[in-house]
Amino acid sequence: FRFDEEVDSLYQSGTGIADAIKGNAAHIAMARRYGATILDRTPVLEILPLTNGVEVVTHQGKFTAEKLVLTTGAWTDSLLSKVGIKLNITVTQEQVTYFATPNLREFAIGRFPVFIWEDSEMPVYGFPIYGEVATKIGIDASGPPVTASTRTFEPDAQREQQVIAWMERFVPGFLGPILYTKTCLYAMP
Repeated sequence: FRFDEEVDSLYQSGTGIADAIKGNAAHIAMARRYGATILDRTPVLEILPLTNGVEVVTHQGKFTAEKLVLTTGAWTDSLLSKVGIKLNITVTQEQVTYFATPNLREFAIGRFPVFIWEDSEMPVYGFPIYGEVATKIGIDASGPPVTASTRTFEPDAQREQQVIAWMERFVPGFLGPILYTKTCLYAMP
């Protein structure tokens, strides 16, 4: 890090990275072990209340349950609206950019931390090399409002340029050619 002003910081040596892909795989394996059937790429079309539970309608059929736990993120309000519930969840399209830094050693886990830059104008977070031979950075919770059906998968070049400018100022060695930028959705109550 290279700061051109005084910065208050907090360093926690006992932190780590929670690997979402491995975590999801573990949840799916545990669910299957306890008898769950996983239906990949099966959108829920409708939730219908029943006297003793709910019916969930999909293209693969209808399923009933006494209780239902929704983990539907950006789709939550549209699904619940059919049963008269609105949670007013704000959905934004976010993105992260991966850079092929030539400085692999300096940005390896154990040498460079996961970081969060709290700033009201541009809250930034980044990761050392993990999962890809690349560094990773994003602007936190500040993307444009979208819905699950209006979101795009196209990177926002202006947001890419914002993180590049931030990194050039504070951590220039982090940068390299852009490998790719991925979009995702945040769903915030």
